[in-house]
This record gives sequence, C-alpha cells and structure tokens, in this order.
Amino acid sequence: MGKKKIQKKAEELGLNKLPLTVLYARPKRIGNSGTIIEHLSGLVPGLLIPSKRIADTSVIMFNYFHSDVKDPSFDYDKDEGARTKKYFYLAPESNLYVEVIDNVQGFLIDLASNHVIQINIYSDNEEYKKAIANVINDTYKDGILAHIKWKKIEKKYKVKQEDCIATWNRLLQN
Repeated sequence: MGKKKIQKKAEELGLNKLPLTVLYARPKRIGNSGTIIEHLSGLVPGLLIPSKRIADTSVIMFNYFHSDVKDPSFDYDKDEGARTKKYFYLAPESNLYVEVIDNVQGFLIDLASNHVIQINIYSDNEEYKKAIANVINDTYKDGILAHIKWKKIEKKYKVKQEDCIATWNRLLQN
C-alpha cells in the first residue's frame, strides 16, 4: 500500500499538519459492495470498489462528506490490501482531511465484530470533528461505545480504552 493521490494532495496542502483527532470504532455491518457500488456510483460517476465486502463506516463517511460538508473540492480515494482497507476523504476548501482505516482482526472478514476502525480527523474546526463522531455514533441506537471490541482496539493500536472513550465523550457532548 503506497501513498495515494489524496494523501499526497493533503500533504501538499498541509492538511495533514492540522490538529489530529483519532477515533476508534467498529462497523455495524459489512455490506456487499455490489449494493454500495450502486449507491455510490449514482453520486460519483465511474467509482469502482473492487472489494467484495466493505464496512459501513466508509460509506457513512462518504455520505457525510458528500451530503453535509458539501465542499465542491471534495475528493475521495481508497487503498485496499488483503486485511486492511484505507479510505481517504479530502475537502480542501473546508480544511478537512479524514482517513478511515479498516483492519480485520479475526478469521471471518464478513463479521463486523472482527473489524477495528481507526478514524483520523485532521481539521482545525471542532464542529467537523463533533459531526463526524455523531454520525458514526448514530449508527447504533444506543451509541457506538457499547459495541466496540476494546480488547481488539487496544491490541491492534496500542491505546487505552479510557483514553478512547474520553475522546468520544468529549466530541459527543452538545
């Protein structure tokens, strides 16, 4: 997995130097990319997603950028490996760059509980960070925190559950 065009553009614009907030999550479901391709192709002509399975988190993020940020300079890219998928979302005019990294931490790729997601949000606008946290949190009726497999997150990313929860709680406060 090399650097993709969006990563390079974010670096050129200095967006990867903006204040970073990291959220850890898990998808609610892993969907068939055929359905997702149909949905996204209506929004982005020519978009191809070769993977057979895709975490809903990446689609939620795409929809957030497309529907809520509404930055005319919005661009999107992905990088796929066997067990890791990276999605890059860039809105230069809004000073917002987000990376969603989906790692499979179990044998079965189709189980959402086997996925750990790292969401890197680069922005100097706290409202974007709060909105992203809320849109991901709203995936679950009772909020995302109760559904995260913290042992897998701690093992993969070498972070503490308490610190991760504190970041989520800070952003979810109104």
